Amino acid sequence: MAISPAQLSDLRKREATEASKRGAKTGSQLCIYKTISGIEVEIYTDQGLEGDGKLKIAGIERAVKMIADKGFALPSLRFILTGAGGVENVAFMGNSSGNRAAVVYLGPKIGMQNKKNVTQGVSDAVYDGTQRFFGNPKQTAMVTTVVIHELGHVLHELMAEDQFWTNHEPATMTSALVWGMAASKVSQYARKMPLEFVAEAFSGIMVGKRYDQEVKIAYRALGGPEVPGFFT
Repeated sequence: MAISPAQLSDLRKREATEASKRGAKTGSQLCIYKTISGIEVEIYTDQGLEGDGKLKIAGIERAVKMIADKGFALPSLRFILTGAGGVENVAFMGNSSGNRAAVVYLGPKIGMQNKKNVTQGVSDAVYDGTQRFFGNPKQTAMVTTVVIHELGHVLHELMAEDQFWTNHEPATMTSALVWGMAASKVSQYARKMPLEFVAEAFSGIMVGKRYDQEVKIAYRALGGPEVPGFFT
């Protein structure tokens, strides 16, 4: 299903509205500008460079580098790091002018493992298994994987615009017959909706997980970012 320019503009404006609701919950923030693997990154934090804020920044640096090293061209990025209650880990893909803009919120629960099996994601599995290349602590591995997941959404929108926005809306979402069974092989959270299946599979691929042909077919059908080597 093709998304018209007018529809796309409206959807992106709605994203900006949702982002501003989270922004209203944060306090005064410090802005840090970084260039990570050639990607311009703005980081706003209300926690400075200590503790949780430092952990999140390290996760951003690792995630952006890992993705860039795979040959993906990420756009300029803005991250909002906050300890404010009610702010989840979420990526938004639009600004108030209706243009593309990637804004990622990282809330207070980013380093906390979700112990509810029915909603666990790839990042929870990484916390349990801590991939060797991350080293310790487990929280660092988990935060990095959460950031990779959110940047998976950014890349999905950038590389498969129509498929992303079609699956953003419940009324036009791809039938679960296409992706539902495959999602259960990725994580429980991947079963939530097609966009989460793609982002979860992307983060799993990036941290070295291997998936069968059913997952690969569904991932490609939904326009998932093609990580080099995944389909060979």
